[in-house]
Amino acid sequence: RVWAEMNTMFVGNIPFYVSEYRMKAKDGSWKWIHAAGKVTHWGAQSRPLRASGTHLDITARKEQDNALRVMNESLLQKAWELSTTNKELDAFSSSVSHDLRAPLRQIDGFIQLLNERAGAGFDDTSQRYLETISAAARRMESLIGDLLAFAKTARAPIDKTPIALNELIREVIADLAVQIKGRQINWHIDPLPEVPANSSLLRQVLVNLIGNAIKYTSTREIADIRISSGPSPPGEIVFSVADNGVGFDPQYADKLFGVFQRLHSSQEFDGTGMGLAIVKSIVQRHGGRVWAESTVGIGATFYIALPV
Repeated sequence: RVWAEMNTMFVGNIPFYVSEYRMKAKDGSWKWIHAAGKVTHWGAQSRPLRASGTHLDITARKEQDNALRVMNESLLQKAWELSTTNKELDAFSSSVSHDLRAPLRQIDGFIQLLNERAGAGFDDTSQRYLETISAAARRMESLIGDLLAFAKTARAPIDKTPIALNELIREVIADLAVQIKGRQINWHIDPLPEVPANSSLLRQVLVNLIGNAIKYTSTREIADIRISSGPSPPGEIVFSVADNGVGFDPQYADKLFGVFQRLHSSQEFDGTGMGLAIVKSIVQRHGGRVWAESTVGIGATFYIALPV
């Protein structure tokens, strides 16, 4: 036996002891034993020599405690690594925002100055070259901005509160008024339930989905956009944004939510291909799902499922 220190205590005038030790069993394995009882004989220097009581095999508990300790140490290490990584990402984002966007703004600014100073002296081809350079610089700046937004949504805290979807949708449509100006759009918005979500992140989801519906119905004389709530599986709330726009080939539906993935050229519709990637990131961080259905030339429907 390998004994641990025996702790004695008195209940009234009766001495008791509590001890834990390891003992080698007949099969050769080592067991942890918890012993407790009454001291019956004392040795030299008032040390307990013999006692009677209970002996419990606590090997399983000891192994569980050890496994839990190792797991906690691993989790603490991973949490520290994650915190360090997030700080590095924040520093990188700040660097990208300043160091990459500043030269692009400078390019665009000098093109404007050049146009003001000598624009009348340029022929049509030279003028077109300048416009192409300026548009490319602005597009690159937009791409960088969308990448930073994507990185931000991946780390934003998820503080959920009950959100009234109909009220939030009205606010988003009002914010998109500039894109709607001069358009004839028939809005069909059903009564929708409350959902537990982060308000600012869910707003970003709706801005992207409703904004896409507005954009991809721009070729329609009359646009129909419907926001509704459908049958929901247990534990989820499902709602959708549907339009009668140009749609997309359903065999490429999975690509829609990838970074910089576009199914239409920038000449047809502007954009960076980051909007739906941001939608997917936000929805997944809420523990939800997102998917799309479409028929080319008829329209598209985007579904969001959020856990109750």
